[in-house]
Amino acid sequence: MADQGDANVDNTNNTNNGGGVLPCHNSPRQLAHIVKPPRNTKQTEMKIGLLQILYFNPFAGLDHEDPFHHLTKFYEFSGTLGASEEEEEVVFTRLFPHSLIGKAKEWYLDQPAQVMTNWNTLEEKFLNRFFPHIRFMEDDDMSSYIILIMLLVIFSRF
Repeated sequence: MADQGDANVDNTNNTNNGGGVLPCHNSPRQLAHIVKPPRNTKQTEMKIGLLQILYFNPFAGLDHEDPFHHLTKFYEFSGTLGASEEEEEVVFTRLFPHSLIGKAKEWYLDQPAQVMTNWNTLEEKFLNRFFPHIRFMEDDDMSSYIILIMLLVIFSRF
């Protein structure tokens, strides 16, 4: 015999105006809708070939990876869609998650919707996260930097 408590579950708050039951509030399915362009706007078609290129050239957020290089390739690939200047940011926000895996994808999914839907902010946060300025000053680089400063001081006296 079925538990009577289950029969009394109220699904009215979780329905889609007669269109079925909505996904759970923290479902990954909800995240997929964050980067959708607004309704009634022209959408550039995402070509399968471009998605395959992005999937085969992912950025994982590993220490040896260069986020500037990744974004350069990303812009080159995205440019092949021929999107107008007005559509570019929408295209970038739609395609970018497809270029990430691992730690980088986890970082992306942790971003608030305001970041995911604003390309300039997303790009800035991505670069700050995966290429912090401190990486410029690693031990080997620091000694080279000090030598360069010393040479500049010496030659500036002449």
